Amino acid sequence: TREMLCLMHKNLGKIVRHETIFHALYGRYDEIERAQPQTIKVYVSLIRKELVNHTIVTHPGIGYQLIPRIR
Repeated sequence: TREMLCLMHKNLGKIVRHETIFHALYGRYDEIERAQPQTIKVYVSLIRKELVNHTIVTHPGIGYQLIPRIR
């Protein structure tokens, strides 16, 4: 989950596509094919629980977006 959070933080405010996340987490294409799509959803859920100053927005069919939380 740390790799995913770092990737999203580097792209703060931008939508990070599912494919980009899979590539960052699993690297090689053959490993991506074996990866379960639910894995990313679980990681996002775990990261959301830990975030204080940011939130993750889901863009169905596209990816996820890390944005600063409005107080």
